[in-house]
Amino acid sequence: MKAISLVASSTFAILVAASLSSCAASPEQQRSDALTRYVEAERETIPALLAAFPELYSSVEISGQVGDDLAGVAVVNFTYTYLNIVEFEQGWMQPSWIAARPSWARPLVPQAELEAGKAQLKTQCELTIFPAMREAGITGPMRVEYVYLQPTSAVSWDVTCESVA
Repeated sequence: MKAISLVASSTFAILVAASLSSCAASPEQQRSDALTRYVEAERETIPALLAAFPELYSSVEISGQVGDDLAGVAVVNFTYTYLNIVEFEQGWMQPSWIAARPSWARPLVPQAELEAGKAQLKTQCELTIFPAMREAGITGPMRVEYVYLQPTSAVSWDVTCESVA
């Protein structure tokens, strides 16, 4: 009889200890941990992204931070660095390596397409990124920042999305 009750007591003690350890983390810490897990999952996509666009980006960095309290904004930063200089002139975007080509072979991107790309990123935030962050356990206000850098580290353009909920 003592052996059975000792096993039952040990099992109960383990369950209580596990329960207490999961409760030990504050809501702020749980939120920060969820953001860390989300950012790590996003970072795992970087090699595939660079492989998909080998002539466009030299690097992609993804980071996250959360405010000091539960009301603080959880922020995820996506930073893309272009492989070559991208020039924006007279409402047109033209990478310098394209500018060296003859005029008939230069695909120019109008400013309107750049603005459409920004709108597309904002839609992606609402439909994909924010729901994925919530699913990962991130609660409260959220912000996603996309920053596109020249090879010199100068900002080419950026987009910021704020969660509505």
